[in-house]
Order: sequence, then structure tokens, then C-alpha cells
Amino acid sequence: MNEKLQDYENSFNKMRQKLRDGKLDHLLIEIEVSTPPIDISNSGNIPPEMANVQKSILTVIAVIITRGKKGKRVFHLRIGQKEGIA
Repeated sequence: MNEKLQDYENSFNKMRQKLRDGKLDHLLIEIEVSTPPIDISNSGNIPPEMANVQKSILTVIAVIITRGKKGKRVFHLRIGQKEGIA
């Protein structure tokens, strides 16, 4: 095994142990959330102009809901993972 890979594995194992021991619980992890694609193909028989307006409104709503970064504490992620919810 090459030296670079061994260094990576050692570092990874140290961080994993810190996580398990709760030494990282105070840290905040930021996750950037992208806007989900919007499918309006099931809009029925509406005129194209209305479909465009509907698409624009849904895009604005999706951007408002999912904009920016979401933060989670390591502690909450670790507890959620144990409970099967993270």
C-alpha cells in the first residue's frame, strides 16, 4: 500500500474515532441544498401560457423553500443516524 493511501486511512480512522467519542458534537456542518426539478407534465389541458406561469410560480416557491445552506450539528446527525432518521 502506498504511503499517501496509508496516511489517508490513518487520518480517516482518527476522525472516525473522534466522531464516535463525541469529540466533534459541537461542530456545525453546512449542507448546500439545490432546487429540486419541477415536473408539470401532468398539468392537464391548460394553455401553454398558463403552463409557463404555473412553472414560474412553482420555481419561485421551490427556490424560497430550499434556498441556501442548511446547518446541522454533528451531535444531531450522529443521534439521527443511530435512530435511522438521518
